[in-house]
Amino acid sequence: MLKAAGYDVAAVASLANSQYCKDLGADYVFDYKSANVQSEIIAELKGKHFAGVFCPIMSADTIAICTQIAAQLGDGKENKVVATSLAHAMPYGGKIPEGVTVTYCKFLS
Repeated sequence: MLKAAGYDVAAVASLANSQYCKDLGADYVFDYKSANVQSEIIAELKGKHFAGVFCPIMSADTIAICTQIAAQLGDGKENKVVATSLAHAMPYGGKIPEGVTVTYCKFLS
């Protein structure tokens, strides 16, 4: 959907799934097992148009990394955002850098 909207897409996956991510449209693929994945993402994407982070992984450590990426790559409140698949009833309780927003799935009843 992001590619169809005209965005460059960065994905984080295993090396084994790198080509699959590219086949799906990812412009950049980073190895999630890399000890430096956060700094690699920031170095590669610094200065490029940044729309925010989608974090479907429900891990506090992963969300923390995503908030740091958003803090360093975003240049305003509209793109210093981490969207997560966590339900709004399960909010992230970790430290969030100033200016970064973590958004949650909200279910309509």
